[in-house]
Amino acid sequence: MKHLRPVILILAVASLLVCIFSCGSKPKPPIDLVSEGYTLVYNGTSSDDVRFKTLLSSKLSREGINISSAKDTDASSEHEILLTNVSGRELASTIKGSYLSNVSEYIGAYAMRVSDGKLYLSASCVEAEEIIIDQLLSYKSGAGELSVPGDLDVFVYFDLAEYRESGAIETFKAADLMKMTDLVSITAGGEPFIELEKGKYNYDFGASGITDSSSFEGIELDIKTFHPEMSYSLSVTQNRITILVTARNGSTQKEYQIDLKQASEYDVPSEIVHRDGAKGVLTLTSDDADPRTADFFATEIVPKYSSFKVTIAMPTRDVAELELRGDMWLMDDDGKYIGLTYLKNSYNSSIPGSVFQKASSYPTMIDFWKKILDVSGGAIEIASHSHTHANCGTSDEANGKFPHGNVIKELHASAQILQDLLGQDTPVFVCPGGTIGMSSDYFNQLVQSDNTYIGMRKTSGDPPLPNATSPKLNTVNKFKTQSERYNIGTILVNSYTAAFNSNKTGFLPDTASRAQRLNAGVGAWTNYVDLAIKNGGWASIGFHSIVPDNTNASGYSVYDSQVIALMDYVQPLVDSGELWLGSFAEVTKYYFEWSSAELSTKVVNNTVEIRLTDGEEDERFDVPLTVKVTIPYLWESASLSTGGVTTELEIHTDTDGTHFVYANVVPGDSVSTITPAN
Repeated sequence: MKHLRPVILILAVASLLVCIFSCGSKPKPPIDLVSEGYTLVYNGTSSDDVRFKTLLSSKLSREGINISSAKDTDASSEHEILLTNVSGRELASTIKGSYLSNVSEYIGAYAMRVSDGKLYLSASCVEAEEIIIDQLLSYKSGAGELSVPGDLDVFVYFDLAEYRESGAIETFKAADLMKMTDLVSITAGGEPFIELEKGKYNYDFGASGITDSSSFEGIELDIKTFHPEMSYSLSVTQNRITILVTARNGSTQKEYQIDLKQASEYDVPSEIVHRDGAKGVLTLTSDDADPRTADFFATEIVPKYSSFKVTIAMPTRDVAELELRGDMWLMDDDGKYIGLTYLKNSYNSSIPGSVFQKASSYPTMIDFWKKILDVSGGAIEIASHSHTHANCGTSDEANGKFPHGNVIKELHASAQILQDLLGQDTPVFVCPGGTIGMSSDYFNQLVQSDNTYIGMRKTSGDPPLPNATSPKLNTVNKFKTQSERYNIGTILVNSYTAAFNSNKTGFLPDTASRAQRLNAGVGAWTNYVDLAIKNGGWASIGFHSIVPDNTNASGYSVYDSQVIALMDYVQPLVDSGELWLGSFAEVTKYYFEWSSAELSTKVVNNTVEIRLTDGEEDERFDVPLTVKVTIPYLWESASLSTGGVTTELEIHTDTDGTHFVYANVVPGDSVSTITPAN
């Protein structure tokens, strides 16, 4: 059946010619390739030429049609088969130039002609070559004759897309192209807008977030036609899109109607991501609460870098002394301290512009740190570093002697002093010495006993060397297990020992000289930041003291200029949205919530409903998580309503053309909603 139309067409024309020739012209006899011994002539060496020639020869020879080959276009053989392809051949150039243009992927063409005893074959694509050979074979009669009307040019066009999909050949003549009004496809944002069917002009469109057509006029549709000179116009009425297509002849028209029928409820893709879609996370900590370091942060860094946040780990003995009875702290039966004495402030700043030029202005260390927190405006956070900077042992002896062996009192006293005297809720414990002797199970029971702490920063584990088994890059998956929640990795750095090697693949070995490490400088830290962004993880850098550049840095000290260089590198990354620089407590809470979160999003009557819960205690875990939510394509604006607050959202376009927003939602039982703002 698929070859019937071309056969009927050729036979009809042949009959017409026979009739014409019988009235005065002598018809040319049928051509018998077998008896006449045709020569296959091709005048090129392109891959198309060779492929067509090879394909034709092999298929015809299997059917008993023997032909020889010659490259010479002037071959004197009486009977020749001449191949002509789209790559510059005369017969096919008309097809491509006049009709195919930029829609050749949808229309194919082939032609056969007999003139002066020569058989001309022309094909516009590989599929057309296959069809032409099949046509030759189908014309072969039982007597071995191939009848082709003489002096006849037949250009046959066919739907190439349909042939590729089903193998069916639906052909039409050149005149049909002039009247074509069928569209090939309609896409929006690179995605199919609606699946077109041949001969169908009325469609329903739903389940993509359209309730009516009022906002449709702004959308850009990519409409492809079968013919480059076809034209169309688009109009929008209530709940209907109308596309009027005009053919090349200018008079033939067809009308496509797409009725908008919204699905009332359907799921939409969503996922939890880093804050506001950042690729990676960075936290900065500073151990031991050095006053000059805090002053440098508050005076030099906070005013110049809007993204800056740092968590200072404080041994609370630096601000207050607990009262003693003998060698025991005065505490009640619940582990609460009974009395303490404020320590005197003796810090006088040498940093220009500092408010701490005179210690007498802030007579106690409590006054000093309250002013630090006030000046920083939330950029500086205080965390517990125990009370006496004591190493935590493997057990807790209720009557242990001060300061060792009394873990509960160390932790509770530190948290109480920071809460009562500085107003700092300190959910994070920064372990002195970088590690803790007790098991994570015991520590978990300890910190959960009065809901004081949620996690602990440690410094054990390998730095991000190429073959590291436990690199200090924190991930959400690590927070799914209890032991990892009390092993939040941090790299402690100083002015030279945290340098990467010359290939930037890892840290310098211990054998590297001081000069080598100094030359590497802050590049180690910035490479660690890059690692976090590349791998979508959390990098934590830990300082101790920040000292002036003209000071001989020792221990874990780093220079002012190095911190400034790090922030010069970090600030643009934060501004661009690639990096989230948060406080240690904030990021810890975020990862806890994320690791146990359950998320579902669906559209209900043109509203996106977000249900976000987690396995954490709501009172302490109150940090909003960023949810990346796909929204209906035609929304031109969106607003989030959560916790009684409404916020306008920016609409982004993903790599696949879909539209999405970032919604910051605190996990809980309530449902947050996103609606089109207009």
